[in-house]
Amino acid sequence: MPAPPIPAGGTLLQVLKQPWSEVPIKQGDKTVTAKDLVASDAPEPSDLKARNRWSKERLISTEEFLQACESLTVIFDALASQALDKIVKADILANVGKLRERYLAAPLESATVQELCTNEIKAKAFKATEGFVWLVRTLNFTLLSLKRNVSDKSEELSVSFKQAYEVSLSSAHSWLVKKGANLAWAAVPYRASFYKAMGEDQDLVHGHLESYLAPLEKVVQILRAFIETEEDIVPKKFKQF
Repeated sequence: MPAPPIPAGGTLLQVLKQPWSEVPIKQGDKTVTAKDLVASDAPEPSDLKARNRWSKERLISTEEFLQACESLTVIFDALASQALDKIVKADILANVGKLRERYLAAPLESATVQELCTNEIKAKAFKATEGFVWLVRTLNFTLLSLKRNVSDKSEELSVSFKQAYEVSLSSAHSWLVKKGANLAWAAVPYRASFYKAMGEDQDLVHGHLESYLAPLEKVVQILRAFIETEEDIVPKKFKQF
């Protein structure tokens, strides 16, 4: 579907329904946003137990998280690539659907993403949690792709997506999916077309993309730590990124 209209002198990122910067994150008895975490610049711990505690101390609000994931797909509308729509956008929306189904079925047990998964496992189910793991993998891949491209203004999108895929989703995919993915990266539009679709002022586009990706990176770090350190919640076979 076509991307929504961009305000005069603005960028596509300004019309997203739910930016990552405003996703609420519960820390103890207070609630902050992903933007606040970027501003605090607190490093992610490296010790396994510390990472587990770190992820549990930063509980991400389910509703706004799902809305932010849905809003992210508008960027793929700007890319206007049928291949990316099938491989990335469709995957994001399908897995969002699995989490939303669980959220609506058990809202009191699913206020935050981590609680949703924990309580689903307690109920001896895994559908939403499996969707959550794949969703975080795809968010991580998207983050790596766009962050790489924004940081290197000479690199084509096809290269950024291919290189990001090799260090992220590739390890979790079968050879058949890898083959389809590599064909998709080859069909990604030129970077000039993409950035023009994001807005006329290219300096503003780059600045807004950087501001958009920074809080997304914080969210991905927290949820990756939750997945990689939670032995009782996420089976070992799903921990690989």
